[in-house]
Amino acid sequence: MALKACIFDFDGTLGDSMWVWESVIAEFFAARGVEPEHDAMAQLAQLGMVAGAQSFVQHYRLNESPEQVCSCWLAAAREKYATAVKLKP
Repeated sequence: MALKACIFDFDGTLGDSMWVWESVIAEFFAARGVEPEHDAMAQLAQLGMVAGAQSFVQHYRLNESPEQVCSCWLAAAREKYATAVKLKP
């Protein structure tokens, strides 16, 4: 029987990528001169990307829409996955 689909876990399993999102968020705040709270990543993990972006825009009074923030995060993550994430042995 031929496979029609396959599901696999890339992050932290096939690829050494667990650092990507923490790096994306740290660089995002640094570029805006904002010092995030110590639990910003935990908040984002709990809320998810869209709600996290909405929360961050409001809490840190960012001059971007949540949609722009998400687009920025995705573009930065895409770049890191394409150029810096290494496969695990």
